[in-house]
Amino acid sequence: MYVILTCGSNITECLFCVYRVSYPNKLTAPVEVDSLQKLIMKFALKDKSTKKLMTVHQAFVKLQNLATDQEIVFVAEPDSAKVYKFDIVSNACCSKSFIYLICILKMR
Repeated sequence: MYVILTCGSNITECLFCVYRVSYPNKLTAPVEVDSLQKLIMKFALKDKSTKKLMTVHQAFVKLQNLATDQEIVFVAEPDSAKVYKFDIVSNACCSKSFIYLICILKMR
């Protein structure tokens, strides 16, 4: 299993940074995103026995504010290639879900 995180502009398709992390590793530093950017998370799941990509009934992504423990859970959807994509537009996500908090979020 792997996770790819990309940061980019809300207005253009320009990407600023790309991070690829293989399970069970974690990013070594926080990813910073402001209200004019979006964070895209892509991941795939492999069956342990067959080593082939698979889909699950529901795949959840949880964001947790580390200062307040406030959390919100989203459902990621797979595409036709069995790759899950989760797109977070910071201003929409944070304005509705975290009430414009300037915060450090933990993603699981």
